[in-house]
Amino acid sequence: LGEDYTWGSGIAKFCQMAMGGCAVGLFFGLGLVFCLWLLNRYLSREEHVVQVSATAALAYLCYYVADAVWHTSGVIAVLTCGLVTNVLARAFVADMELLEDFWVLVEHLLNTVLFALGGLVWGSIIANSPDWVGNFNAKDWGYLFVLYFILLALRFFLFAAFYPIISRIGLKSSPQEMIFQSWGGLRGAVGIALAIALDNLVRSTELSGETDNADAFYSLQTNKLFGFVGGIAFLTLLVNATTAGPLLKKLGLVDESSARVQVLACYRAHWREHTIQTMLKLLTQRRFAYVNFAVIRAHVNHIADLTKDELITQLEKFRGSQSHSYQYRPPTLDNVWPYLEERTEEENEERRQAGTAILKQLEADRRASLPEGRVTMETVGSFLRQYRASLHSKQTGDMGIEAPAELPVASLTELRRIFLEIVRREYDKQLSGGELFARDFTSLTLLQSLEFAVEKVNKGEPLQDWKYTSKLDGAILASIGHIMHLPFLNKCFHSHDPKELMAALADGTKEGERVPTYEEIRIQVERVLSFLHAHRQAQEVLQREFFESVEFSAVEKQVLQESEDECMEAEDLLLSYPARLTQFITAHKFCRILLASSAKYIEGLNHGGLLKDSEAEEYMEHFQHELTVIEKCAHETGHPGEDEYSMFDGGGAPITPRDSSLPGEARNSVQGRVSTWSTHDV
Repeated sequence: LGEDYTWGSGIAKFCQMAMGGCAVGLFFGLGLVFCLWLLNRYLSREEHVVQVSATAALAYLCYYVADAVWHTSGVIAVLTCGLVTNVLARAFVADMELLEDFWVLVEHLLNTVLFALGGLVWGSIIANSPDWVGNFNAKDWGYLFVLYFILLALRFFLFAAFYPIISRIGLKSSPQEMIFQSWGGLRGAVGIALAIALDNLVRSTELSGETDNADAFYSLQTNKLFGFVGGIAFLTLLVNATTAGPLLKKLGLVDESSARVQVLACYRAHWREHTIQTMLKLLTQRRFAYVNFAVIRAHVNHIADLTKDELITQLEKFRGSQSHSYQYRPPTLDNVWPYLEERTEEENEERRQAGTAILKQLEADRRASLPEGRVTMETVGSFLRQYRASLHSKQTGDMGIEAPAELPVASLTELRRIFLEIVRREYDKQLSGGELFARDFTSLTLLQSLEFAVEKVNKGEPLQDWKYTSKLDGAILASIGHIMHLPFLNKCFHSHDPKELMAALADGTKEGERVPTYEEIRIQVERVLSFLHAHRQAQEVLQREFFESVEFSAVEKQVLQESEDECMEAEDLLLSYPARLTQFITAHKFCRILLASSAKYIEGLNHGGLLKDSEAEEYMEHFQHELTVIEKCAHETGHPGEDEYSMFDGGGAPITPRDSSLPGEARNSVQGRVSTWSTHDV
């Protein structure tokens, strides 16, 4: 600080800082490559974390050694270290996604700290705080604007001078790209960091008394410099950043080529097909048997124009992909088919015939998937009900089932623990698939209940996760109910409730009883649906893994019975609400799952390099908007066309579809299935 440089000493200092920084960065870069090469246990998650930690440690150690020890440029050293690592070490990184996520987070946090600190210092300088030497006056503001235009002109000059080179190497920039690169080069982080470092150096020198009478001069120049650096960053953010979008459009850099348009059209077709396949898969589950396509059409816009022709094509693909699956079950289309787009009378007649053939085939497949003697979830459910009744009546001999006098406690405890872990895995699947949301109370209570249930199972007690999720939900729902009934919050919270359905619920409530809010009922219904699905899937897995084991046969039946008892309790809660209200909640949950599945599909295209970040972000914004619409859905009389073919009448009881376009054979089949569906099935 305060040292004078001649031309010779200045060139020598430049070489020391630049070339010395490159040498230090090369040394640490090769060292980091060697460290990553040594950490070669690709299946060890812990070593993945150690690799990421090594990149952070070596980066900061490189800066410290270059700047404080060898007195070279720390910035150039770290830059060189990063380049060497990127070129030589990518093959040695076991988890690139973890590494990228870590540095994205670090970059965001440190940029936030840097700009917050720099903004405070710059604000104090331009406000002429008494803590700073000198004043940032009108003359300095004039110099700032002149400096801004000079730097901008220099940037244009440099890009124009090197354009003959950059237009022939690499991606071969066009004139339009050269113009935007010149305009869009935001200056900020490095300049502010260096200005803060210089300010700290001056202040530390002042405190040590090494500069004698020059303290005020150094402080004045440092403050002026910080004011200009901060002002340039401010102007580029205020002017360049806000005009970058319009400039891109003006230069035609955001226009997609015809080839790219065709590629995106292909992606949209595959995305639409994926959504339809997901819908068909969900419709094979009994809990979604009454989901109305009118609700799907209102909230999942990209399949709103689904046609019968397209549905039949997708049904054939779905049947072909699922026909060899052990759990194959045809989708329930009774509330989908009537709403699909119509064509001419001749085309409709042809579609009716094709639809009859497809539905007949689906029904045949359903029967073929349940051969006599083969164990499936339907037969397991029937067996468990009979087995439970036989235990209660002590007439196991008539059923042909031997009830063991005493089950092995160790095996029973272990199988219960395994069952709860399978349930936990199913909840994780629901979280990743969008059926549950990590921020929702439902996922919190379901996952937390497993912790209490495992603790009780370890003590030899039966499965009780439904009991604990009810207790947890009770405390949460009580708080929600009190909050939502506060007068000043009532209008805000209830503005999006389905008023007609809630009015029907209030009419059926006894005098003096508190009417639960829609949010309370929604949480309860979604909790039951997720709980039932997780337990049904866990029952299926447990049966498949241990059914042939003689040692676990009796124990397995006991665990399955305990799970079934819990499912019956959950179904009793579901039946305590009006059917139309539970249908309303279930249909919107169905739409959320479809949108979450679509978002995951688009995210996969983006991660696979098939979609650009900007394109994927546009789709994600669309999905987020549709999810927001679902959360605020408050139709008084239902969605357009919902009641026309609904399987519920005004009282909430199931009825058969009233669609004259549905084939007669299919209509009879629908009526037969509706009449035989039980509460357990639904």
